[in-house]
Amino acid sequence: MRKNLLLLLALAIPAVGCGQTIDDIKPVAIPFGTRIGMDDKVKGESHMREISYEKFASLVVDKESFVVMIHSTTNFCSCWDAFHRDVFVPYVKARGTLVYYVDYQNIEGKENYGLTVLPNHETIGIFESGKLKYQENNSDQKSEWTTSAAYFAQWMDARVSKPKAFYVSKEQLDGLYDSRNEFTILFTRSTCPDCAYLESNDLKSWLNAADNPSPLYMIDCDVIGIRYVTDEAGKIYGPSSAEDASEKQIEAFEQWSDFKSEYGLAYSEDNPAGWDSGYVPTIYHVNPDGANRSGDVIDASGVFYNDARLCDSRSNPSEDTAISSTYFTAERLQIDAMQYLREANLANKVLTGLKADGANRHEAFKPYHSAILDALLTWCIGN
Repeated sequence: MRKNLLLLLALAIPAVGCGQTIDDIKPVAIPFGTRIGMDDKVKGESHMREISYEKFASLVVDKESFVVMIHSTTNFCSCWDAFHRDVFVPYVKARGTLVYYVDYQNIEGKENYGLTVLPNHETIGIFESGKLKYQENNSDQKSEWTTSAAYFAQWMDARVSKPKAFYVSKEQLDGLYDSRNEFTILFTRSTCPDCAYLESNDLKSWLNAADNPSPLYMIDCDVIGIRYVTDEAGKIYGPSSAEDASEKQIEAFEQWSDFKSEYGLAYSEDNPAGWDSGYVPTIYHVNPDGANRSGDVIDASGVFYNDARLCDSRSNPSEDTAISSTYFTAERLQIDAMQYLREANLANKVLTGLKADGANRHEAFKPYHSAILDALLTWCIGN
């Protein structure tokens, strides 16, 4: 009887690592996941996002929280196909977890930041604020971590929070608009400083604190087909309307302008939620009608950290820190998409003319934008 009781107790203990107790394990908060590629065929290195060693190192230096796999594309474990197909991919597809991978050949002999790097076995590392917190590998090809989808998912769930925001592709975004289900979308760019600040600060904090919100979807516009085009040789071109712009740069500019008009980032009389020619980061709550991408289908909106102050002017420099240009104007406050802000219990709903002191413009705008973002997200996806 005693043996049976001990066996039951052992089975009830969650998947833990050597030297760890249940109380030692706390999930790392990683709010951003992905839906891109989740329906792809399982093969090779699918359902992961390859990054360079330099990108991996920058994530550590920038004190980001993330999941990374070290995997050799040329000398991998004989268990790789089964582990990838039957254990790893089912977990990633079910959770939408964004897992980066670095090719072993690119990290061999370099700073590994505490990771166990093996030439023919996979290691998964979970970093919290730039420090390695958990790791495991499949060097034991018969271990439950390597062979059991249920055990692997339990091990990961104990150490990584479930995502609350998901990157989507343009095709997936169109699918959301073509449906009749409301959703919230963040238009962002991977090379945009304003976007990076919003996502790393206000947005991440809000998502980490939110209790079971509806999903926030995110689309990175810095991709081919939205902001970039390619030539026949595969060279990538970004948008430019300068006099000396190449034909491909002009093509990219026109493509990007068309996208901003179609999806409502740009202002028009029929689309009052847009701002000027269109800026990111923009957040829209959409009630789709199955056809339109702009106009009345947008019922809540916000454009963040694109404000300007008098003191930021290059042509007419001033010491005045008053906000001279902002999305949150008295006129725009009256449109239907700003109902959430009119009803919010906020002291500052119109930012025009308010003082925003400080050399760092993002930090100067933060008290205003953080409060408005909270009101917007609570209205859109808060439960």
